[in-house]
Parts: sequence; structure tokens; C-alpha cells
Amino acid sequence: GGGGGGGGGEEPSATRLYVLLQLIVLGCGWGLNFTPFALAFPFVIAGLVPIHAYVLPILFTSKQLIVLEGNTEEAGGFSGAEEEKFWRCYMSMEDEEQEEENNADSSAKKTGNGLEPLIRVAA
Repeated sequence: GGGGGGGGGEEPSATRLYVLLQLIVLGCGWGLNFTPFALAFPFVIAGLVPIHAYVLPILFTSKQLIVLEGNTEEAGGFSGAEEEKFWRCYMSMEDEEQEEENNADSSAKKTGNGLEPLIRVAA
């Protein structure tokens, strides 16, 4: 992968630390629901915003945060042509899935699934 800074050994430990922090927050949030303070859950979630803004930059470099949070545009992700190719491929996959669903619906109508009289009565 290109770019400088952060050796090869640094990234896996940063990823582990990030995931560990996520698991701790998840566990605390889940555990909070079993206490008398369960109604404070929304305030705890809102309190994560300043932690994200002020604590995470102390623990991670800005490049690590960009990569860990999935901000690929900021990390120099897709070029314009690559992004266009990705979306064309993604949309064609959705079109194929929709076509398969339509074919399944039309074949069910042709073969008959026994529900046609019920559908006509209900309509």
C-alpha cells in the first residue's frame, strides 16, 4: 500500500486497539441496560461524540483514524475511473438480482402456485 508513516507492525496493533475500544463501549452500553441507569443510555451515546473528537486523536494518528473509520476518499481511495467502475458493477449486480426476482415471479405465475383463486377472491 502506498504512503509513508506508520510501519507495517503499527497498523495491526492500531486495528486491534480500535476494535477493543469498540467492544468495550458496546459491552458498557449493553451492560448499562441492566442497571437502574438504563434510561441514561441516550446520554451515554451522545457522550461518545466528544470522546471520538478528543480522545481518539490522542490514541491514533489521523491517517490511522481515516483508515479505521473507512473514509476511503480522505485516504486516497478510489480514483474517479475506479469509483465509476465500482458503481457500474454494483448497479449491474442489483439489476441482475431484480431480474432474477422478476423471473421467479413470472415463472410462479406460469406454473401456478395454487393461490390465483385466492388472489382473485381477495381483489
